[in-house]
Amino acid sequence: MKIAAVISEFDPFHNGHKYLIEETRRRTGCDGVVCIMSGSFTQRGKPAVCDKWARAEMALRAGADAVIELPFWYAVSSAQFFALGGITACMAIGADVLSFGIESDEDSVREFAKRRVSEEYGKELVSGIRAGSSYASSAGTAIGEKRLKPNDILACEYIAAAGAAGYSPQFLMIKRAGAGHGSKETDGGFASASQIRSMLLDENWQGLVRPFVPESTLEILARWRSEERFITADAFSAALCVKIRTISPERIASLPFGGGGVGQLLYNAVMRHNSWDNIVSACTSSRYTSSRISRLMVRALAEGKKADMPDSGEKELLYFKGSIPYVRVLGVSSKNSTDREKGDAAESEEAGGNVSFGILSELASRCRGKAVPVTAPYDYLSKNIAEKCGSASEIGRKMLLADITAQAVYGSVLSDERRSAADRDLTEQFLRIV
Repeated sequence: MKIAAVISEFDPFHNGHKYLIEETRRRTGCDGVVCIMSGSFTQRGKPAVCDKWARAEMALRAGADAVIELPFWYAVSSAQFFALGGITACMAIGADVLSFGIESDEDSVREFAKRRVSEEYGKELVSGIRAGSSYASSAGTAIGEKRLKPNDILACEYIAAAGAAGYSPQFLMIKRAGAGHGSKETDGGFASASQIRSMLLDENWQGLVRPFVPESTLEILARWRSEERFITADAFSAALCVKIRTISPERIASLPFGGGGVGQLLYNAVMRHNSWDNIVSACTSSRYTSSRISRLMVRALAEGKKADMPDSGEKELLYFKGSIPYVRVLGVSSKNSTDREKGDAAESEEAGGNVSFGILSELASRCRGKAVPVTAPYDYLSKNIAEKCGSASEIGRKMLLADITAQAVYGSVLSDERRSAADRDLTEQFLRIV
């Protein structure tokens, strides 16, 4: 099979995402599109409007063949490490194609990417940060384009991370259709995810959102909203205040994104404010972006026991070499790819019979020797499975526990008893869409 990967967040899934998947399939003739998706917290340091299972279902019903979870330690991180995690996951599944959206033209992005891996880039980046600029601003200046769009920055980081790892997939760059990233404008049937999230807060959200999302996404959103609210960062304000106000500023400073004085800055802000947005505003400056502050806040909320945090050697492996010892499959679909004609059937209780999920066996085959395919996290954490993972088992255990802890934190603000359970990652069946 020819597998194309899309690194994503789907917060929520919209027509632009559907276009990206459809164009990927059309332009590459691939047999399967695998989406590598953030969990219930996103790269910008905010909770997703719906949990990872709801968003995975949106993708599977609208064109994806499989959705795997990008581990929390990479998902809630800067563009550089988010991209590193995504590329490492692509390598684990042996993706032949990496498809991503861009906002500039392809030639410009490739030129930016060349500058990104030059020696001059590193020097100029460090110089900008030391001068008091944020990482994002310094990166844009170092690449040679101060107004580089977020999707273009990610594109450069994908190409740089792949090159450093010796990974050479086909890079398929698809110009973003309709409204740009973060735009408050709409364009035909397209609106940015941030604009759609704003619409979800309106009493007439269904009417506002309908033109910009697939019908299946609207159905899933309606089902979610019938039992839950759409989640915003403010839902975690009280928990954040309790957490930060009861630990030392030194502990906050030791967390990822807490160095350089920002940990102390956050601690001071939480002592004065009690709402997420006000805390972020109090800490944001030309040096510290709101995304960096939010990421630190999420990391503080989801911090595990000290014994379950990566040690210095594991941090080196994670953030400078890229390490994903397992591939967590959130769901698969038999609806979209040509797997149905290939006779590789899997049992589906939901369907009550044999349904072809050839993509699942294909992923398992490709992961062999690189990462352990996981559909049941409890099994991965058990002693027998851990022993089979060899030297990767300890960092894999910690990484998966971080995913579970992050979901437990997210679930703490939900109403539905099943969804709110702290052990949901260990009990939830992975999705089979037929």
